[in-house]
Amino acid sequence: GGAVAQPLAGTDATDGHQTAGDHHCQCQQYVGFKILFEIAEKHGFFLYQTHPQRKTIVFGDTKFMHGAESFNGHINHINRNEQAQEFIEKAGLKKLSGTDYHDAGQPLTAGIFIPKEICDNSELANYLRNNQPLLYCDDITYKSKLRRKV
Repeated sequence: GGAVAQPLAGTDATDGHQTAGDHHCQCQQYVGFKILFEIAEKHGFFLYQTHPQRKTIVFGDTKFMHGAESFNGHINHINRNEQAQEFIEKAGLKKLSGTDYHDAGQPLTAGIFIPKEICDNSELANYLRNNQPLLYCDDITYKSKLRRKV
């Protein structure tokens, strides 16, 4: 089989394999951040890393990404958002915020605001590459829901 590139991928610290979110890719060959970044640059994609400070994720080389998730609103995970924010700011990366929404009824605790109409993926990638969107981070809901689960 060929290589599978997952634009929202990280590397699992336990085995070094690319992951899609927290789930292992079922692929025979894994693509590193440098190659993935080169593909993104060639085709106009915006490459960012999700979950950069979770314990099971090894952060990729910041030279080979456009941005990273500075706030993850999934209430069932310890996301270490404060550490992610600090690291991303030091690296000079664009910041994104995501809900990591996987479960029905999960509160919408994160996202981005874009002040213009976006019609397709190319427009979105172009906007994100050239702008820092406003981040929606409902930290109060996130922390209160997380406290109930711990």
